[in-house]
Amino acid sequence: MEQPLPKMPNGADMFDQLHRRPDGKLMIIAAKVPSSGLLWRKGVGPAKGFMVKQGTEPYLRTIIAAGGRLCVSRTPQVSTLPSTLP
Repeated sequence: MEQPLPKMPNGADMFDQLHRRPDGKLMIIAAKVPSSGLLWRKGVGPAKGFMVKQGTEPYLRTIIAAGGRLCVSRTPQVSTLPSTLP
């Protein structure tokens, strides 16, 4: 079930979609265009002072800290998709 997300004016510091799975866990969707690789950014919150890469847990926590609008009650499982899907 898709969950509502706050919208940032420029689309930064936010996830594209958030879904609650039947088991209650959250699934975060970050859409990328096919020609775009995973990008790096300066970390904030717990990752302050580090560079964090899209698709990693430090990046997830940076977006949560930067957006300040989402709460994660426990450590999420973060994984990246392969560059090509079957």
